[in-house]
Amino acid sequence: MPAPTQIQESRGPRARLSSLTSMRFFAALLVFFCHAGFVAFFNQPSYRGDFTSLVNKSGAVGVSFFFVLSGFVLAWSARRDDTAPRFWRRRLFKIYPMHLVTFALAMAVTASATAAWDTSLLNLFLVQTWLPRADIANMVNIPSWSLSCELFFYLSFPLLFSGLRRIRAQHLWRWAIGITAAIALVPLAARLLPSAPLMPPIGGPIGNPVSQWETWFVYAFPPVRMLEFVLGILMALIVLNGRWVRLPLWVPLVLAAGAYAAALHAPYGFSLVAVTIVPVALVIPATAALDIGGRSSFLQNRVLVLLGEISFAFYMVHSVVMAQFGKLITQGALGSWATTGLIALDLVVSLAVSWALYSFVERPIMKRWGSPRGARQAVVEPAVESRLVKVA
Repeated sequence: MPAPTQIQESRGPRARLSSLTSMRFFAALLVFFCHAGFVAFFNQPSYRGDFTSLVNKSGAVGVSFFFVLSGFVLAWSARRDDTAPRFWRRRLFKIYPMHLVTFALAMAVTASATAAWDTSLLNLFLVQTWLPRADIANMVNIPSWSLSCELFFYLSFPLLFSGLRRIRAQHLWRWAIGITAAIALVPLAARLLPSAPLMPPIGGPIGNPVSQWETWFVYAFPPVRMLEFVLGILMALIVLNGRWVRLPLWVPLVLAAGAYAAALHAPYGFSLVAVTIVPVALVIPATAALDIGGRSSFLQNRVLVLLGEISFAFYMVHSVVMAQFGKLITQGALGSWATTGLIALDLVVSLAVSWALYSFVERPIMKRWGSPRGARQAVVEPAVESRLVKVA
């Protein structure tokens, strides 16, 4: 059996990966714009084509970023004296209170009139993505489908991390490349699944019907999406063991822009994750390296960091606010300027509600119940212990 990966830890003060916190907001913003393009209110003929085509895959990139980031942050902040029950406690108090509040808001705004009781229960307990049904996964509060995957990741993390940290440092990049290759091959495996029924038009690319089975397997099936989570863990271990390469942040960002342009024209199954996974996986450690190396960047701006801190609340509530806008505004063919203004107003209102949820739900609950009494200190993302790492 290979020896455990050697991770050197300092006894210095905690460091905060504030640049990564800011990046969380931009990822959530990608999801917001994607949903704005598909919500009926913003889907008017005069505006639909260009805007919706442009943001068609932005949500997929944002979610992929969050899955890789989850693995990275959890591996980065893992402590040797932690236990699985303590870890699970922190994660459940992190996601479930916000999920319950936004679930209730969604039911009050729109979902109670359309969601069957059994479908609602699947969403309430975050098991909706285990069934190959788009109508179930996207019912009630749409973004909660990704929490169904995250919950599976969290339950698996203690065992996963125990195994992955045993990989020898010199082999970590090989494992990362292997996982990336597996992600790229997922769409090929999905083609072996049934070709019917087809996704509803809103779920697939415009003018190109796709199978619900293919979409579910590539995009929503928790064990498949765990590959991105594992990749995030490996990228954290690479940084922790001084194996990260000198890579300025602008390089993976440029690669991400090119990959996104390619995703807009790629076959549907490949466009969701496979085409963009490499730059997504590189952006995260490249961003973390800014803080680890003590380099300043615009991502450390206090406003951006605050937006990153409320990004989970924003991610969870923006669809509810969007649905309410659709009810309040008279339907009709709107011009591009009017629609743009309404999207901007929707964004402002969503951010205001997000700040309230973060301030009065997420932060107080994590502070009060995130760790058992007597614990020396709670782990609050993205605070992490300083490591003796080499990030040239």
